[in-house]
Amino acid sequence: MDFKDIRKLVHILVFTILTGIEVYRTFKTGYPPLFSPFDSVLLLASVFTLISGLMETGIGGSILSVILILPLFFLHQGIEEIPPIVRTPLFIIHVTSAMISYAIILSLSVVALFDIKKKSLSYKKPLMLGFLLFSISMVAGGIWAYLAWADLFPFEPKSLFSLFLWLYTAFLLHVETDQKLKNLKHVLIAAAGGFVLFSFFGINFLFGGTHGF
Repeated sequence: MDFKDIRKLVHILVFTILTGIEVYRTFKTGYPPLFSPFDSVLLLASVFTLISGLMETGIGGSILSVILILPLFFLHQGIEEIPPIVRTPLFIIHVTSAMISYAIILSLSVVALFDIKKKSLSYKKPLMLGFLLFSISMVAGGIWAYLAWADLFPFEPKSLFSLFLWLYTAFLLHVETDQKLKNLKHVLIAAAGGFVLFSFFGINFLFGGTHGF
């Protein structure tokens, strides 16, 4: 067993531990606790740890996993009552599909950042999956927002930046087929990871609105 296999096993072990915490908190509340800052970061950290391990993102993925896990030690860990407005399958689909798409894009950005010389590396299939999941998240979120507040697309920081991120991901798919832009794909995909981190931590924690913590 080489170091790469050991690192993958560590990722899976950490994912298992984080998922166990999520399952425990779900049983305590009787519903997936995806509403609080702690549970949102926990979900993103667990999904990214698994996906980055499976995609073999190397030491960069391991470092980012640690960075995502660290805030859990400082956030309020109390298990709170889930508001009735988020007790709906649409909210679960909205949040989980967004987190998985975030994890895929972050993993790709790590690969792009640390494997900048691999010009032949293709990101198309995982990008398509990330784009599809993010599209599902936006549709489910829009329907949920309409049913909850009669507002299909709230004009607030998170919604607007999510639209930008969706368009940017669609642009990245175009880059994969554009010979003129293909040489820039590593830089553009690496930048996508920064946009995801800003969308999750920057907007959710610093700005208000329906997505603010």
